[in-house]
Parts: sequence; C-alpha cells; structure tokens
Amino acid sequence: MLLAVQGALTGVGAMHDVGYLHRDVSAGNILLVERGYERIGVIIDLECAIIISEHHTQHDSKTGTPAFLPVEVASQDYTDMDFALSLSLYKKGIKPQFHQNGFHDLESIWWICVWFLCHNLPSPADQCSDASFMESYDALFLSGATSKRADACTALGDGLFDFVTEFL
Repeated sequence: MLLAVQGALTGVGAMHDVGYLHRDVSAGNILLVERGYERIGVIIDLECAIIISEHHTQHDSKTGTPAFLPVEVASQDYTDMDFALSLSLYKKGIKPQFHQNGFHDLESIWWICVWFLCHNLPSPADQCSDASFMESYDALFLSGATSKRADACTALGDGLFDFVTEFL
C-alpha cells in the first residue's frame, strides 16, 4: 500500500510540475507494477486530466470517482477560503467560480488511504456486524457522503496537509 501511495504521489506530483491535474485519482487508478526487480506504484487513467492553466467551465469541474471525491469538488464550492476574504467577496456580490486544483488530487489520495485502512486494519472478528463501524464507513464512502466527509476534514484540521506534504 505504501509503495502504491508513494508512486501515486510521485506521479501526481510530476503531473502538477508540468501543469496538469489528474482529477480522477482513485484506488482503481493506482497500480503496483514490476520494474526490474522492484515494485513501484504508478497512477493511470489520464482521461480526465486537464492543463491547470486552461479555464474550464464550472459544469466540467465535478470529476472523479465518488468514493474518493474531494469535499470541495463534490460541493463545487471552496470550503477552506479565508473567512474575511469570503465575507468581503459576499458583500460585493461576488462568488468565485469553483475550479479543481492540485490539492484536490492529493485529497483523493488521502481518502484512498482511509478507505484502505477501513478494509485492512486488524479488527475484531465481529467488526463487519458492528453497526457503528458500518455507519461510519457508509457515511464516508457511499455517494452523498460529502457532509460527513467535510466534517471529517474539519476534525482533522491540518492533518491532511501534513500527511500529503510529508510524502512530497
């Protein structure tokens, strides 16, 4: 898992370095491949990739796999905008048009890691029948989970940023 995530972060980082967004980072788009005598993680499926500098309309911004969709992409709104800036724009009647950015690709990798841990951490044998675990899992990964995911991001505070920057 760590090799796959490391490879995905490296691949997404390389895309960002040359001015592209992936926009569909998901567990199905990260592979472990053999290179000589070692395994490396790679990111695939560039079908939704765009050049960062291109201005895209709002309707094509909601791209990605629902289970790993970043909170802001799902809501099509900036949730982490500075409050003073947000209030200032609101008073002027301005609502910034939402555009997907590089942090959204990284947030998808975060949700892949959380998803992986939910499926693979050693747990009591009856975990599958534990209603609270299943409710939490469903709240994070089933479609329509945006509000619970936003709450999880808020609870994590800067943890997401620290997590992804450690790998870069």
